Amino acid sequence: MIIVIGASSSPEYKIALKLSYKYDVLAVYNDHKIDGINSLKLDITKEPEKLISDYQPDLIVHTAAMGNVDFCEEDKEVCYDVNMVSLRKLFSKAYRKRTKIIYISTDNVFDGKKGLYKESDIPKPINFNGLTKFTGEEIALSNGGAILRIVAV
Repeated sequence: MIIVIGASSSPEYKIALKLSYKYDVLAVYNDHKIDGINSLKLDITKEPEKLISDYQPDLIVHTAAMGNVDFCEEDKEVCYDVNMVSLRKLFSKAYRKRTKIIYISTDNVFDGKKGLYKESDIPKPINFNGLTKFTGEEIALSNGGAILRIVAV
């Protein structure tokens, strides 16, 4: 089974839907009901590790995040809970159960001065959202996860 966390928005929904053509997928959402695919409404800040205990997935694609940069600056506590606390709990449980996680990050981990960044470039976040996503990358790497950075265009 593959769990896609954060499947409420269009790109993430499309990931879950495409995977569902070939695999058993559970799309986890918080805001918008998902049609046409096995789904579960869940507040990721509340016991995200139960997803692993309850469903025993082979893989988790973690796309859930507080991505609104302005909101993250205004309410750092909510941003921290969504982008960091829940992720740390999830990775801790996944590591113990040997569940693989692909962590979706963002180009906000960079300052934007250079452009066309490479994997080898050193992140330099300039806002709280970028800082939490960069720290999320560090959590992923230290727990055997993989990172996929999405670039806003």
